[in-house]
Amino acid sequence: MPRIPDYIADSAIYLYSSDRAAREGENAGGSGFLVNVPAIPGLGHIYAVTNRHLVDGSTDGQFWTIRLTKRVGGIDCITTNKDEWLLHEEGDDVAILPLGLKDGLKWWAVPTDKFLDHEGVQANAIGYGDDVFMVGRLISHSGVQRNTPVARFGTIALSADPAEPIQYRGKKQEAFLVECHSISGFSGSPVFVMTDRVFRDEYLQRVLAWERKKRGTEEPPPNPSGMTITLTMREGGIGPYLLGIDFGHIPMRTPVYRKNRKADYKTDYEVQANTGIAGIVPAWKIMDLLVTPRLAEEREHEDEELKKKLQGLPKTFILDAAKEYQGEEFTQQALEKALRNANRRLDASEAEAERK
Repeated sequence: MPRIPDYIADSAIYLYSSDRAAREGENAGGSGFLVNVPAIPGLGHIYAVTNRHLVDGSTDGQFWTIRLTKRVGGIDCITTNKDEWLLHEEGDDVAILPLGLKDGLKWWAVPTDKFLDHEGVQANAIGYGDDVFMVGRLISHSGVQRNTPVARFGTIALSADPAEPIQYRGKKQEAFLVECHSISGFSGSPVFVMTDRVFRDEYLQRVLAWERKKRGTEEPPPNPSGMTITLTMREGGIGPYLLGIDFGHIPMRTPVYRKNRKADYKTDYEVQANTGIAGIVPAWKIMDLLVTPRLAEEREHEDEELKKKLQGLPKTFILDAAKEYQGEEFTQQALEKALRNANRRLDASEAEAERK
C-alpha cells in the first residue's frame, strides 16, 4: 500500500447521539464522510454520507449530530434530524444529507468522478487482493478537541455481486467483502481502493475511456505521482477510487461449553469474535441517492441562483483602460467569500427572505 494523501482523512466526519455527546467526545455513534457533486467550475454541492442504520434507529440508536474539526483547532457540530436524511429506497445501508458548511472548518469532500461503478470495476480489473483503506473513527481514540480519523488497511476478499447479496443483521444487500479489521465506530467510513496495474493496448484504451466518461471531458486524465503513461502503456499506482462505505464487520459466533469430568455440555451462551471481514456497500449505491430527481432539481435551482449572483460581481479585467472601475475594490478574499455565500444551503429564515 502506498502512502496516502493526508487530505483524504479530512473527508471523515463523526456522528453522535446529541450535541452534548459530540462536544464531550462520548464513545457512541459512528462515522461518515463528505462527498462533492460538481457545480460550476471550482464549486460543488456538499453532502454528508453515512449508514442508514446510524440515522434510522434500526440498531443501537439514532445519531444525528455531525462533528467536524476547525482549521484553527476545536470542533463544530451540526445538529440534524431523521427527516432531513435521504435513505436508499431499496434498503441498502446508505443515507445522505445536503450540507452547508461554515467558514473555518477543516474538510475535504470526495468528488463523484472518483466513485467506482460497475464499468469502472471491469475497466480497472478490480478484484481479489487489491489494496484498500478506510478512514474513520476509532472509538477508543476519537479525539475530544478535534476529530482524529484513523486509517485501516486491507485487501478485497470478494467483489460485489448483485446475484449473491451479503446477509447482515437480517438484511441482504450487494456488497464487497474486504479483509480489513473494521470495528464498531467505523460504520459509515469511506473505503478506497488502490490498484497497481500495467495496462497496455486495448486495456489501456478501456481504462482511459472510462475515466474520460467519469470526468465528462476528452482531456487526458491527470498523471498521478509515480505513474507512467505512454501512447501504449500505463503503469503504476491507480486511484484512490471510492470503493464504497463500510457498514459493519462479519461476526463469528462460537458456542460456549460447560465441562465436567465425563463430558462437555453445550450452553445457551456464545462468544462473538471479529472475522476480520468488513462489508462495503458499493459506491454506486451512494450515487443512486445523489441522482434522485429531488436532489438533482435542488442542485439545478441552486446553480441557476449562483450564476445570477456571479453575474453581478465586478469584472476581473478591464477591456478599456480609459474606463477604469471606480467602485469599491473587490479583492480575491471578497470574491471567495461571495462564492461561498452564494453556494451554501440557506436556513429556513434566509430561504423565506430570498423568496420575498
